[in-house]
Amino acid sequence: MTEQNLKNNPIKNLLSNIDWFWVTAGTVVGLILIGILVLISYAKFHNPVIPYLITGLAYILTGMILGHYSSGHTIKEAALVGMIIPIVGMILTRLYEVQSQLTELSVFQILLLIVGGILLTQLGGWIGEEMEGFNQPTKFIQWHWIIVASVVGFMLNCFILFFVSLFFYKLIPIALFLALSVIASGIVAGYKSPGNTELECGIAGTVTILFNYLFLKFGLDIEIPVFVLLIALIGGGIFGLFGGWVGEKIQQKEELKQKELES
Repeated sequence: MTEQNLKNNPIKNLLSNIDWFWVTAGTVVGLILIGILVLISYAKFHNPVIPYLITGLAYILTGMILGHYSSGHTIKEAALVGMIIPIVGMILTRLYEVQSQLTELSVFQILLLIVGGILLTQLGGWIGEEMEGFNQPTKFIQWHWIIVASVVGFMLNCFILFFVSLFFYKLIPIALFLALSVIASGIVAGYKSPGNTELECGIAGTVTILFNYLFLKFGLDIEIPVFVLLIALIGGGIFGLFGGWVGEKIQQKEELKQKELES
């Protein structure tokens, strides 16, 4: 095919620019990761909301791994992975006659599952790309780093509580893990982002608390007193700010060491 014909065919042009190695690698990693987490969550928790949440976060994590470790921009590849994984999952469950909710979905639900997989994995791919730290700092608030830190903080908290609850369900210090996840996400964002992003990490800490509140209220039907919520929102902002400050300090030390090595 000539170069002119390739330009005139947008579909073939798009497919020719896709790194199929990372599509394959991302699909394999995603199937293993999502498969394990789904099996564990459905076996452990009777409330279907928790397996749904863990599955969605696993899609995002798959995209993050793909976006961060692949060379170049691979957001398109992450979207393809998000489309392929649910299709392969449905084929495998039907092929091996596994009892699963995937075999009971309507056509509309299957389409929603595929679209959701694409969007979540693409979000993860974008976050992974951002965490490579190539973008230049913006003049005002860096909203993309607020999104990154908020999603990472929410994911960390959910996964920590998920794995800890497998062994110590009645002894979980939820507030402690929530604070640690906000601090950790602030450190990651502060370290990976260009420029100073302590303020963004503080805002993200508050947003992370809000995400957790919405999940508890609408997902698990747990009521949180307004006073407790306000204290948690303020605490999330402070912990996020602290994490961002720590991340910036680590970044500055590494930059100083790099300059000393170059001089």
